[in-house]
Amino acid sequence: MERRTTPSTAPKLESNTTLNRYAEISDTQLRGFTHPVELIAKYHRGDPNDLAVGSCCNTTPVDELYQELSTAGLERLIQYGETLICDGDGFRFRNLCASLAAFTEADLEPLLRSMIEADLYEPDFAFNKASKDLASRLLDQLKTDEDNRLEILFALAWTGDVEAIEWCTRQGWQLPAKWTIPACTKVAGWELDSKGARRDLYYTQCYALRYGKSPDPQQFRAITPRTDNCPWCSRPLINLLELGATTLAKLGITGFEQGLQIATCDVCTAFASSLFGELNQSGYSEWSLHNVRPDYLPDDADSWEGLPTDCLHLAAERPPLFAANQFLSTTFSQLGGHPTWIQCAAYPTCPECKQTMMCLAQIDHSEIEEYAEGTYYAYLCPECRVTATNYQQT
Repeated sequence: MERRTTPSTAPKLESNTTLNRYAEISDTQLRGFTHPVELIAKYHRGDPNDLAVGSCCNTTPVDELYQELSTAGLERLIQYGETLICDGDGFRFRNLCASLAAFTEADLEPLLRSMIEADLYEPDFAFNKASKDLASRLLDQLKTDEDNRLEILFALAWTGDVEAIEWCTRQGWQLPAKWTIPACTKVAGWELDSKGARRDLYYTQCYALRYGKSPDPQQFRAITPRTDNCPWCSRPLINLLELGATTLAKLGITGFEQGLQIATCDVCTAFASSLFGELNQSGYSEWSLHNVRPDYLPDDADSWEGLPTDCLHLAAERPPLFAANQFLSTTFSQLGGHPTWIQCAAYPTCPECKQTMMCLAQIDHSEIEEYAEGTYYAYLCPECRVTATNYQQT
């Protein structure tokens, strides 16, 4: 679908050559320009982790600028990306390509072909919508390029090509560190089920969670107090999420007519590999007997400050890869969508059916409390009515 373009007083960019010339224009000359392409080009010439760079001429966040791009604007930026590859500017290219893959629905096939020709395989999640032909080209590269095998394997996993992954599994390769083929596909958000079919590990419908009290607490609340205590540290448990049936239906989740809770201990989940909950028929979450106490827990958990309560609301829908990488310039709290792994993919295994649980949501602590860090993840096995939480930080 064609997206609207913000009115501009900036000169039109007719080609990637013009865009490169524009890249040399001074900050003073840029002041006041509002065209998304120009602002995005300016942003990628600075530090992509500094949101202020992307908004120095405009108060619109970088991720929203990408969503304002017209089809023509997307084409210009794709051409710009190809130029960056030719110039050997891998740093700027990776950040531009990651933003295109995360924030837009652009067809990146031409860019991906150029990447393979240049032996570039990052950002790997840009290959999420790669064609069967591109997956075949990656597989050909994989057979001969041992030096880049793991990077190519990640890119191939993101294509979701089941046949190619099955072929790789049969090879019995020695991969670096503790990596396996299944671990690579989990980084890409899927796995092969018992019948050899692809099974996604996250809900593709995705909604941003924004700071502020929920206007519809019957359908969505985040971080609410409970009356029961953690059996390990005696700290009061919380509901990381309370979701109504209508909200769950947005993600395609049924069978919870009264909604559900994701219960956890905000301290212990940061030390355990996962904390499980069991949902009764009313959607009330109870501490699971499957929980395994970790070797270490802090002895002063009762003195830790609690998370801010009831401080997020359900906001606009966005693409499922919007927060797929921790270095993207965006917000990371979301319902649905691909999780933002700070370390590595850590989907829990359901203690009942032994299947990998699906990621339901994530809450970035820094977005609800100043100077905080880390991300809380919530998971669900709807068939077994089991929930889980875990936590990652740098």
